[in-house]
Amino acid sequence: MKLKFPGKLYIMGEYAVVIPGHPSVVAAINRYIHVTINPAKNLKVESSFGTIHELQDETFKGPMRYVAYALQTAFEYAGKEDSFTMLVESELDDVSNKKYGFGSSGVVIVSVIASVLSHYEVSYTQEELFKLSVLTQARMNELSSGGDLAASIYGGVISYSRYDKDWLMKQELAVDLIKLDWPMLDIQKLPWNDFEMVVGWTQSENKTNPYVSTFLEWGRNNPVKYTKFLENAQNITHGFIEGVKKTNRDSMADFMSQYRYLLNQLALDTGLNIETKTLEKLVAIANKYDLMAKLSGSGGGDCGIAIGQKIKNEIIEKIDIEWQKNGILLLDVEVTNNEYSF
Repeated sequence: MKLKFPGKLYIMGEYAVVIPGHPSVVAAINRYIHVTINPAKNLKVESSFGTIHELQDETFKGPMRYVAYALQTAFEYAGKEDSFTMLVESELDDVSNKKYGFGSSGVVIVSVIASVLSHYEVSYTQEELFKLSVLTQARMNELSSGGDLAASIYGGVISYSRYDKDWLMKQELAVDLIKLDWPMLDIQKLPWNDFEMVVGWTQSENKTNPYVSTFLEWGRNNPVKYTKFLENAQNITHGFIEGVKKTNRDSMADFMSQYRYLLNQLALDTGLNIETKTLEKLVAIANKYDLMAKLSGSGGGDCGIAIGQKIKNEIIEKIDIEWQKNGILLLDVEVTNNEYSF
């Protein structure tokens, strides 16, 4: 059996998305984690990071820990541990293992759990798979906002609002938790057939966690500005979502520009280098060709996105040439609907 699950890029809602109930817009993109799983007499799980033959204490601490914890969750939910061989392969990083910001660790968790349950013919919904994946992160004490998990599972472009993290961490982290309603969690597919996305990579990777930690610390020390940022982020992102639903390109472009301004103001307030000079160039070049554009994710490097309707190939070629002159690589990436049915 072969399955694949896509990586993600944020379109709107960065930083605010880590706060429960605050909306974001996330796209699943056609770079995948591939999993091949087959029956076998002995357990053998392989990836470029190592091999697992059995779940031992050290397995949960090393480079294969995401796979190990995901296996543990899947075994618990399925109620069995029949052996199999599994090969996990990734397209989410470049050939030298530099990260684009496509969310590899979260997608690994999703893909391993889904593959094991599918192998055992255990049924599950998309929401249940999402909750099992969050549960796995919680057990690891490595919770992401969850947008990466949701995009990989639901595919296409989604609006995503995080569950109540404080509520979750007060619960017993057992698989029965997925049967409960999770406060504030909201995941909805958005119509995207009329839009196209062009992605540029700055060739510089950035780690999200230190940026988010700085943002949260700033928030604790500056509660008035922090509250205003979250309020503005919520209103702007909601406006963008309504624009998507109504296929209103001008409205979307206006709200995207507003969010870019909001992030630049956040950078001034926090001292974070969110929109780097390279990302600023990426946006300016895309805007020159009448595409809405901004960084994707926490900034500081990684990718920027440009969005339009029926973008002509000659426009993409011109953008590519100008991006290259500024050290930006056009990636062969587009929005993908999830190709695996549950």
